Amino acid sequence: MGFSHGYGAGANEELVGEALAPIRRKVTIATKLHIYSGENLEQQMESRLDASLKRLGTDYVDLYYQHRNEAGVPPEEVAGIMGKLVQKGKIRGWGQSMTTAEEMYRHSREPY
Repeated sequence: MGFSHGYGAGANEELVGEALAPIRRKVTIATKLHIYSGENLEQQMESRLDASLKRLGTDYVDLYYQHRNEAGVPPEEVAGIMGKLVQKGKIRGWGQSMTTAEEMYRHSREPY
């Protein structure tokens, strides 16, 4: 799919990373991703995160969130993968925007 890797085709993350480099450990960085159904979900999420980490010039983000829940993408699977990314130390926390109450409930049922 023709994903542009965020606003400005990733240039915004590069700009933020450069600006925050001298004070990285003193600030909170959040970034988001859009997940597409029909692709390997875990590989898709981690590779997009790795690309963001590279552009931001950091080894972790404080908040990684799914921009919106795409039809056909199971919330429970997203929650499990986000948990793995927390365990790997690549993210400190995660969230989701543009979600329904039912999807939030389904996310919360996934232990990690």
